[in-house]
Amino acid sequence: MTITDPAQWEDLFTRTIDEYPAQFVRPADTDRPTWAVYDGGRYLGTLSAETDGGRPRWRVQNSGEAHPDVDDAVRALRRPAFWPREREQVARWARRLLADDGLLAVDVETTGLVDAYAVQIAAVDRTGTLVFNEYVQPHAVIEPGAVAVHGITPERIPKAPAFAELLPRLTEVFHGRTAVACKMDFDRGVVERELHRHHGDRYDVLGYDPSAQDVAFQAEADQRIAEENKTFGLVLLGVGCAVPAGRWAIRPVPA
Repeated sequence: MTITDPAQWEDLFTRTIDEYPAQFVRPADTDRPTWAVYDGGRYLGTLSAETDGGRPRWRVQNSGEAHPDVDDAVRALRRPAFWPREREQVARWARRLLADDGLLAVDVETTGLVDAYAVQIAAVDRTGTLVFNEYVQPHAVIEPGAVAVHGITPERIPKAPAFAELLPRLTEVFHGRTAVACKMDFDRGVVERELHRHHGDRYDVLGYDPSAQDVAFQAEADQRIAEENKTFGLVLLGVGCAVPAGRWAIRPVPA
């Protein structure tokens, strides 16, 4: 269907949306731009085109939503019945985050998608102010696929500091604050990998032999790690997990 004026659309047609065909049927008792929409014979709802001389808007019956694109209107009809409830849950979660004065939005560009290291770390606060933005020397190969995404080549970061050099500043910026990220689990893994690489195995920091079960020695090693790290303080909220302040702990957080 390529006709831009819905008033000229056929009474019966099929339109593929997100790889799934949707059948449009105009009721027999009207010539208005209104169609009942079906998915594989299952009735989804009714859409009506409204125009004031400009581009039409598609009104979704019952919900009252209006969309500038008919495909989006069909997507609205395809939502599951529990969608309004989940939408409200997400809205409450977002409002709770936005009420946090310490909120940061974090983005980590990496060397790749598997066992990746950071090549850039950036963060903005809730006002949109950039509070951290640094290239990172990964000491690892940057995969071509990653370069295609972020455009960061080895030639752009020959003198960039390593993660260990940035850790004091990262600690200062992030400590005690809540950070959100689009790919929380991935970014969290990158940060943890960098911390593991920086600190090494916790029992090798002072040459600790775990077979000796020397509690005092273990406590000394832990204290040294804590002094070096100053508790990174990065908390990534999103899909139900977090990295709280501290080096190893991972705990679930409420949505």
